[in-house]
Amino acid sequence: MGYSVEMYFDPETEAQIQAVWDALAEAKLGDDMGALGFHPHVSLGLCEDLDEKTFRPLLETFAEAHLPFEMTLSMVGLFPGDVLFLGPVMDAALLKTHTAFSKMFRRHAKEPSPLYFVGRWVPHCTLTMNLRPDERGGAVNIALDVALPLKGKFERISLSTYKPVASRYRFLLS
Repeated sequence: MGYSVEMYFDPETEAQIQAVWDALAEAKLGDDMGALGFHPHVSLGLCEDLDEKTFRPLLETFAEAHLPFEMTLSMVGLFPGDVLFLGPVMDAALLKTHTAFSKMFRRHAKEPSPLYFVGRWVPHCTLTMNLRPDERGGAVNIALDVALPLKGKFERISLSTYKPVASRYRFLLS
């Protein structure tokens, strides 16, 4: 089992992302993110192991110290081959939040993913994974139906597991 810390969107933004997930699932392009148990999000960090009990008050304190903030999803992208995503603008608020989070997370995470380290992180909201080469064009066309830029807010933060996918606890940014 692995862990991720995820920022969740406001309900309106979440609904627009969910609509893309539904369209991709209906077209049978890549993985059905909702059926797999995911919630629309941008991950701040991933790791192989974490003491959930010790980390909970730290994440709660982090959430209390950070206000909800505006974000803009501005692009459709593909990670090498099989992950389709919407990418947010890396503005000062997002960079500041990720940097502060990373300092705390790396002290407690076991085997943190270097792809999420400051300076390496490519923030993204996954739309689907495991696309076959013949599915990419259709999936990108569905994603391009989103009226970009999509403006919204990050409002909550969650510790989640993957394999299996489950939210362990969530906090409002306040």
